[in-house]
Amino acid sequence: MMRPGLGVGVFIRNGDSVLMSYRKDNGYLALPGGHLELYEEFEDCAIREVKEETNLDIENPQIFQMVNIVKKEIQHHFVVVFLTADYNEKSQLMNVEPNKHGEWKWINAQVFQQHYNEKQLFYGLMKLIDRFGNAEKLFNVIFNK
Repeated sequence: MMRPGLGVGVFIRNGDSVLMSYRKDNGYLALPGGHLELYEEFEDCAIREVKEETNLDIENPQIFQMVNIVKKEIQHHFVVVFLTADYNEKSQLMNVEPNKHGEWKWINAQVFQQHYNEKQLFYGLMKLIDRFGNAEKLFNVIFNK
């Protein structure tokens, strides 16, 4: 029996922006993150995936939201746990997996909303915007405003 996948996406806070990149497999703008390993805590998964993809060390990872993504037409079922974390300026941002990601960029709420309007966000992020109403409301919660 097939089961849903389980992974994390990490909103790394820096000023009024979060770190994002275009995925090379589907062209969608996405957060750093990835699959949860067996016996791994969500926070540890966030720390590991961010380091593997961006070379960044993050601080204070905290569970934020969860979405269940069901796309039967493409046989995709994935549960994503979103976390927030703080940017550690002591580490250097790098694109460690250039075969998987485009350049990492800091994206604010306005740019995030534009990508939502153009349906260019990864599935789980689209669902979050739907849940919060718009990117500004989502970012207000992410940034504790």
